[in-house]
Amino acid sequence: DLLPPPSPATNWTAALPTLPSSDSSLVFSFNGSTHVAVVPDSVASAVSGDHFTLQLWMRRGGASIQPPANQARGTRKEEETIICSTVKNG
Repeated sequence: DLLPPPSPATNWTAALPTLPSSDSSLVFSFNGSTHVAVVPDSVASAVSGDHFTLQLWMRRGGASIQPPANQARGTRKEEETIICSTVKNG
């Protein structure tokens, strides 16, 4: 994984803020300005081949995981899955 759980070997993810998830998976939070991830060259170079795919899940308009019980279905925060196929440079 490019964004593995923090550990002594992967301490570069330790400063990333996380959000709770309904299935106990690790969900990193990015705000578009100060919360960023820089994948170390040693991790990026381990991606085999010239092509790889990144898949992200994104929520717009706030960080609440579960909408309030009284929130109308049409007013929930929008969610998206983004899949990006790219070519490794270098």
